[in-house]
Amino acid sequence: MTFTKMAQRFLFRLETVRKLRWQAQRAQQRAVAEAARNVSQVEARIDELTEQQRQVLDQTRESQATVRLDLISLRREQFYRGWLEREMQGSAMQLAKARGLLQAEREKLAEAVKRVKVIEHLRDRQLRRHGDEARRAERAVADEISVQNHLRRRAL
Repeated sequence: MTFTKMAQRFLFRLETVRKLRWQAQRAQQRAVAEAARNVSQVEARIDELTEQQRQVLDQTRESQATVRLDLISLRREQFYRGWLEREMQGSAMQLAKARGLLQAEREKLAEAVKRVKVIEHLRDRQLRRHGDEARRAERAVADEISVQNHLRRRAL
């Protein structure tokens, strides 16, 4: 008996789907990174505005400590503090929005990762099954060779 069925190479029929899902996961990782970068930029802007507020407050305290008050400078500092406060409020709203977007992107990434894991699990199962079948076929061939050798030896 000859071995007519050669061990076939493993072929995952859903390989294209797996690659597409993997690419979607990578794209989503980039989207999460971009959203995180945006959050960091807004946080840096808030830190910058906070530092400016502290500097203006220190400057106002210094100018009020002098004997002679300069109402024009005081008014300018008051206007600037108001502007800084409005900027801080706007930045705080931007930060909340950016964090919400980051959370949404992370949830999409989790879903993309789950989709990739499902297809990878299916691929792994099919690969194991293919390996088991190949080993079973190899054992059958080896058994057949052993039987043929035994029969030849007996015939001699």
